[in-house]
Amino acid sequence: MKRDTRPIINRASIYKPLIAFTRRLSNYSFLCCDTFSECIISALGDDAGHLFLIDTDTEERKFLNTEIGVSSSAIFDLCWLNSSLIGIASGDSNLYLFDVFKGQLTQCKGHTKSIRCIIQAINRVYTGGSDGKMFCWDVRSKNPVVELSFSPKSHKVVSAIALNGQEEYTVYATATPGTILNTWDLRYTKRGMYVSEQVGIASAITNSVYHRDRYIYLLLSNSGILRLTETGVFMNYIQPGSSYGVAHGKIDYNGHMDLMFAGFANKVAVYDTNYPEITHTYEIESINGLDCIGRNTFLTYDEYGRIAIYELVCNETCAQTV
Repeated sequence: MKRDTRPIINRASIYKPLIAFTRRLSNYSFLCCDTFSECIISALGDDAGHLFLIDTDTEERKFLNTEIGVSSSAIFDLCWLNSSLIGIASGDSNLYLFDVFKGQLTQCKGHTKSIRCIIQAINRVYTGGSDGKMFCWDVRSKNPVVELSFSPKSHKVVSAIALNGQEEYTVYATATPGTILNTWDLRYTKRGMYVSEQVGIASAITNSVYHRDRYIYLLLSNSGILRLTETGVFMNYIQPGSSYGVAHGKIDYNGHMDLMFAGFANKVAVYDTNYPEITHTYEIESINGLDCIGRNTFLTYDEYGRIAIYELVCNETCAQTV
């Protein structure tokens, strides 16, 4: 007798986003956001060089706001390095380290053009710039420790960086023209240098890259979302590209819900990494990106200096089966 099989629910389809809070904080466009999850403090950077620290705990609903002037150039990216230190990628070519408790700003020099992306590992910071260079920094020093070399050296801009979630000695970066995926294994060097293995992926630029469960996800400037193997082999489109170009966007992961989120243009795409061929897309107001900030919440930021916090509520009537 044949056993009946129950359909599998696509978890990305059983939620819908509802706005819990919205406010305009800046007169300039927000370009980046990162949240320290232990206390739910979000850091945002705008294109005028201002850093904003916001309490985004939706249960307390304090929504405290602190503004710090960092640079006269845009803040293209930032990340929390630990509970008290934020790394800031600035358009004036400097890496800034801001100590939240001391209110102290440290300037680090190394790049010759604007820094476009930043990510942290234990006691290390990686940055990529418009000068086509990748640096590894020690937060205890004001100078880069290692330059990660490209092969061949034909890149114009390093647009996004990600670390391997299971192996922090593996670093990924996307560079122009188009999207060239570069991979460094920091366990060994070639001719005394860390040199990338690279694969040409797409003609569109990558706005965000994320590694999860042995796959790499790219959010492209043509609105497409790609899934690749760790060696850069194309697997499938999470979302197909279009003729509509976007200059900003971000992929993030919600560990509580075990779902991936991608925010760009006027869309939020949600997908389960177990079933990446099925995506549920919500249309919202135009945004520059998003950041997962809590158990069932995410924050969006836009070109008008506004933020919005969305709560995901159950929407079982729209549940899709796999």
